[in-house]
Amino acid sequence: MSFGKFLLGALAAGGVAAVYFLKSRKPLNFDSYCEQCIERGKEQISPDAIKTAIVLTKDETGERVIPYLYSRYDDKTVKKKRISIYTFPMSLCPANVKESIEKGEYVIKTIEKE
Repeated sequence: MSFGKFLLGALAAGGVAAVYFLKSRKPLNFDSYCEQCIERGKEQISPDAIKTAIVLTKDETGERVIPYLYSRYDDKTVKKKRISIYTFPMSLCPANVKESIEKGEYVIKTIEKE
């Protein structure tokens, strides 16, 4: 095997690794984070829920936000479930979102049963 082929192979492998890294990186954009929360949340909604809200709350440290599902059922019970997705830095949230989270929660989306 020649050095040129080895170098070409190494560059190709490095390029594939770089593309994979860039595609798998967590977005640092609040809007794309909310879209991902909605997608993941829709996957986790119980079919028995008549209304579901996807909300953000702050974590114990107050430095990151965590998404939750609040689902209401026919018998008037409400269940809270954490959406299985990574947390997001509070410092990257817009000012109105930070203010809402400091007061309690920020509602990303409300979904009603059809």
